[in-house]
Amino acid sequence: MLVLFFLGCAAKSAAPVASGAAGDLSGCSSDMFTPASIPESQRYYAGVTTLTAATTSKEKPVEACGVEGQLAWLMRATCADGSHPFKDDDTAHDARVGNVGPGGRCESIIDLYEVPCPEKTYEIYMDLYVCD
Repeated sequence: MLVLFFLGCAAKSAAPVASGAAGDLSGCSSDMFTPASIPESQRYYAGVTTLTAATTSKEKPVEACGVEGQLAWLMRATCADGSHPFKDDDTAHDARVGNVGPGGRCESIIDLYEVPCPEKTYEIYMDLYVCD
């Protein structure tokens, strides 16, 4: 099943039309290392800024454009008490545990971040291969 999902994603054209709906592969690129073309407003967790609302998973990660996009999302994120878990991009980047293999709507490599808050440490899965 996973192979079929990946093949479906890989079979898309290099310049797809993106709709961004869950399960829709039209924004997927032709390989797992080329960013998917999905408008920011249609990405998973677009506009979400509280970590309590970011119930991410390997299958449904935060979708961001590049490492810079991941760090920007993490710097905007807030804990339940409204505090920010990171003082700067370096500390946010240091929260990266590593990658957990392919996942997300296009089977891109997914990164895992452990984000410390007073109430708990959140596991935030992120796909950096999603751009406009």
